[in-house]
Amino acid sequence: MVTFSSDNLVKAASIRNKNFTTTPADSLEMSAVVVANFDVSAKTFNLSFPHTGTWYEYYTGDELTVSAATQTVNLTAGEYRVYTNTPLVSPVITSVTAEQPSLLLYPNPIVNYLESVEVLQQVTLISTTGIKYSLHQLNTYQWDTSGVPAGFYVAISVKDGVLTKNKILKR
Repeated sequence: MVTFSSDNLVKAASIRNKNFTTTPADSLEMSAVVVANFDVSAKTFNLSFPHTGTWYEYYTGDELTVSAATQTVNLTAGEYRVYTNTPLVSPVITSVTAEQPSLLLYPNPIVNYLESVEVLQQVTLISTTGIKYSLHQLNTYQWDTSGVPAGFYVAISVKDGVLTKNKILKR
């Protein structure tokens, strides 16, 4: 059973095993609680756990003693945590690395024009439905987006024979 909760930009999910027990013998009986702060500032959140007792932070292995159904946690900007009610010897996921865009464009979100940090021959925006918008170049580093509707796009360009891309939002 999964239970979701949120407080503006802090989101949480509690995942309770269908063979729920407050004293799991191993990961087959394990439950988990996930919390993430999507804000750009630190937040305090009242996180609900399926039961009291010792919980383990997935990535660090740190123990958290939960003495009530709701536990207050402090999260830095962008921080997330995964708690399990049984310790895991070697987690499958050891880290998450964000892919760096190979095409550096700004501002994001776009309003009237898009700028690049390097000289590009052409810039194309592709919508989530596959519609392509070839942008008109205003000057060496600026591209006109006035004819492009609001939405999410992948920006692509070819530089030195290499396709480069970045995700971008048009308002």
